Amino acid sequence: MRELEAQLRAYGSVLDAAESDLNEVSEATPRRVRRGTLVALAALVVVAIVAAVAGVVATRSSSPRRPNIVSPASTTAPTNPPKPTTTSPAIPVIPAGAVMLQSSGRKIFAVGANGHALDTLVTAFAGREVTDSAFAADHETIWYATQAEDNQSCPEVVKLNLLTNVRTVVAHAEDFTLSPDGRRVLLVWPKNDAAVNANCAVTVQKQYDDALVVRDLATGAQSSLPASEFPTAGTGGPSGPVWMSPAGDRLITTQCVFDGCSTLLWTVPRNLDGPIQPSAAAGPACGCSRLLTGQGGMYAIDEGTSADPQTRLRRYDLTNLAGPGTVLVESKSVRLSTVVPTSAGLFVLGSPGGLYRVDNGLLRLIGPIDAPPQTTTFPAPTTYSPI
Repeated sequence: MRELEAQLRAYGSVLDAAESDLNEVSEATPRRVRRGTLVALAALVVVAIVAAVAGVVATRSSSPRRPNIVSPASTTAPTNPPKPTTTSPAIPVIPAGAVMLQSSGRKIFAVGANGHALDTLVTAFAGREVTDSAFAADHETIWYATQAEDNQSCPEVVKLNLLTNVRTVVAHAEDFTLSPDGRRVLLVWPKNDAAVNANCAVTVQKQYDDALVVRDLATGAQSSLPASEFPTAGTGGPSGPVWMSPAGDRLITTQCVFDGCSTLLWTVPRNLDGPIQPSAAAGPACGCSRLLTGQGGMYAIDEGTSADPQTRLRRYDLTNLAGPGTVLVESKSVRLSTVVPTSAGLFVLGSPGGLYRVDNGLLRLIGPIDAPPQTTTFPAPTTYSPI
């Protein structure tokens, strides 16, 4: 704590100047059109810094122009590590009092428990949109996914060390999530080599070999779920949040259609020496539109259906992900969109209102959260110890 505070004071004078140097090299991809109910709830991107893991909304894409790629992407394990690039100067990691990340357009912010942005951590290149973000277990590396606003190049999953400004494009995938220990990454709809070589142009008819890939970041070993083996709903799947267990051996995917979401549970070989397979165990009985892991288990936002128009916050024991779980709070008047479990308390985003604290089954309004209009909301994975 003292070392981090000393760093913040030492580098405080360069924060504003450093922001522009965090511009990231990522370019484009179109997104799957979200359902109207989710768009109505989408107000901003927030993730807990002090909680663990989450799921993310999967999207699809294609496009023409070749991006400026830092490292080649492939759905196979890389034989050579991605080549990083460096910018300067280095900046402090997190301002004191930050408990969440908020992403809006090109920027990722650190946010306090009062919902106000404390500082800008990352600014992507003009024309790029941040679609997901997460802190790694080393407390200094931030991961994020971007796509181009004009859909003219491939999506990118990027990791950036905020102390050294070393940035690496890890993969070309629609989204990602990290295990809490930062050892594994789950890639959602990674583009195949043919698509990447063609800059993800729509002329490439087969853009995906796999729907999901779990990769060990130290060894490069990986397990995958072929795209042909993923059951589709509507325009395909996964079409909603994706969750990975702390051990990296279980996955939950969701399929969201106009009238609600359903879940599927998958198993991942512990040594990543085989394919991802459907689980014999039952998954959550939940219309889950958001999934995150925090202290006490997995938290899920159940968005309900047109026949049952209310949202519930459910908690599941990690040893038993079946059934309805425990309902922590439910509301017909406030439409919950994201859960943010932190060391400062359990928060949710809801409309109307903004940021709420969950307190003994009740929603306590904190107030509006800082965010410009026309931004996007999703849960994202993160691991960070209390500040």
